[in-house]
Amino acid sequence: IRPYVGCLVQYLPLLWKQSEEHNMLRCAILTTLTHLVQGLGADSKNLYPFLLPVIQLSTDVSQPPHVYLLEDGLELWLVTLENSPCLTPELLRIFQNMSALLELSSENLRTCFKIINGYIFLSPSEFLQVNATELCKSFCEILKDITTEGQVQVLKEFPS
Repeated sequence: IRPYVGCLVQYLPLLWKQSEEHNMLRCAILTTLTHLVQGLGADSKNLYPFLLPVIQLSTDVSQPPHVYLLEDGLELWLVTLENSPCLTPELLRIFQNMSALLELSSENLRTCFKIINGYIFLSPSEFLQVNATELCKSFCEILKDITTEGQVQVLKEFPS
């Protein structure tokens, strides 16, 4: 994929902008970005100026397009974390979307937990120093509304 990255990186931001009213096309762009990040691995960090705002928009439940983009946006977010060499301030900033996502208690909850684990894996002390209190509040709320299996998954998120 590396020989074609230059062309894609030039074309995808333009296509993203032009497809503002076409959320299904944007879903295809998110899937393409997911594959691109997987192919580039740690080098995908060079895509962050375009990639992170796309993840931000796709996972922001206050934005109307999230209805269409959320699932693919979460997958892209997870793959981005899995291939990130380090936790950047910009990557940390996207996490502000997580509280609202956890409140949804939707079918995407498992992916949200994987994303949280990704942050903890990348930089446990830095991430938890900023987010531990809010995460604990969110997890306590989730525990009230989910099955025993779900409760076990929530409790697994607390580091020992």
